Amino acid sequence: MTSTDELKELKQNMSPCVACCCYELSCTASQAMNPPLMGTFKVCCCAGSIALECCCISCEPDPCWSEERGICEVASKLLCCYTEVQLPPGKDIGCGCCGVAFCRSSDDAPPAEE
Repeated sequence: MTSTDELKELKQNMSPCVACCCYELSCTASQAMNPPLMGTFKVCCCAGSIALECCCISCEPDPCWSEERGICEVASKLLCCYTEVQLPPGKDIGCGCCGVAFCRSSDDAPPAEE
């Protein structure tokens, strides 16, 4: 689960416990088992992950820098808890506390209600 699109989809169902530009700790009930355990990294143009799912280890190319993942990123998930650290800080993490996020401007922000 290293691709940017897969991480966006996962993060759309997260509620931030604590988020501050370069660090995020979030929780979810709906994605607790998707996958139950996951670790992923991105360093410049190399991204990789290990997870409890069908293809448990992966490594793939990724753009050297993006608004969503920065230059370096480490993310992990254990059941309902998700944590992410990103450098340089990005607006995709934004700020948040107790399930409420703000200043979160990238595509992985939860969709706005109509």
